Amino acid sequence: MTQHQSVTFFIDRCLQCNSIVEALRMAGITIEIHKNHFSDDAQDVDWLPEVSKKGWVVLTKDSNISKNPM
Repeated sequence: MTQHQSVTFFIDRCLQCNSIVEALRMAGITIEIHKNHFSDDAQDVDWLPEVSKKGWVVLTKDSNISKNPM
């Protein structure tokens, strides 16, 4: 049996409603929530590098996130 590395998903502020958070947690998925680490007005260029350094996978519905220059 091989051991899999644990993946942590980071829930962006636009997805951090309670129903999504609870559904993922109940499914046994490890998540971190934007509001627990950053202010609501944190710019993408500020929090994305920090989340990346931790190796977390970002879940977002922000269609403009790819247009933000880093």
